[in-house]
Amino acid sequence: MNPLNFSISTIMLIFILSSCYTRKDACLDTIATNYDVTADDDCDACCIYPVLSLNVRHMAGDSVFNTQKIYTNELGQTYQLLDVRFYISSFSLYQSDRGTQKSQIIGTLSNSDNSVIIPDDMKICRIADNLINIGSVKTYGRLDSLTFYIGLNSKITNNEFVDLPTSHVLLNNNKLKDETNNLAFATVRYVKFKPQKDTLNIYLKDPDLLTKIKIDSMVTTSKGDNINYTIQTDYLKLFNSVNLDTSDVEIEKQVNRNFGRIIVVR
Repeated sequence: MNPLNFSISTIMLIFILSSCYTRKDACLDTIATNYDVTADDDCDACCIYPVLSLNVRHMAGDSVFNTQKIYTNELGQTYQLLDVRFYISSFSLYQSDRGTQKSQIIGTLSNSDNSVIIPDDMKICRIADNLINIGSVKTYGRLDSLTFYIGLNSKITNNEFVDLPTSHVLLNNNKLKDETNNLAFATVRYVKFKPQKDTLNIYLKDPDLLTKIKIDSMVTTSKGDNINYTIQTDYLKLFNSVNLDTSDVEIEKQVNRNFGRIIVVR
């Protein structure tokens, strides 16, 4: 074949093949669970990242918590716990092998003018919840500790956030609230038996309820692995040294003081 004709044919063949090639859009972030090494271009918000989850063991002392059981406090007074709910928020993972790097939840909340942007990591812990998915994180490897708070900080409580999904725990229909529809950090429903059987609700709204919890437990993950930590509650601590013969207001104050102790870190 004439060299000139061969060159022209080769160029035309390359042109035809290249014109038929379709570039592939996919996730190019190596930390993502759906990272695609064969992709040409990064996709638009298609990456899926590892999920941080809490396994929750609901306990009453050394026994599994039971809403049907009647418990006795140190004063010999009996009560029954029907329901306990509380906010957890502000999660951070720490990695000392990367210079004590801190990783937070990727998803964010913002107010109307974007002057306040915070991680979207607030959840409600209920006695029926054995697994709580906190959100996605961009991290893997050796994780040395996890910190979070019982309650909500002032950035959350002092701002109105927009574009919340219908299931979000800050929306009015879903949030923890008192009898007048105000936000509560925690709610407790219980029965006391003296002087007569009475079912009562406690609404905790004191900002001082915010309690930091730190879990010093090393978890090692590979790229794309979900991250799981375990926490344990002890609901007997709610009524620890609480005199159920006092007024409802005084009982609420005492339970409020005890609430930060219900998560047990071993």
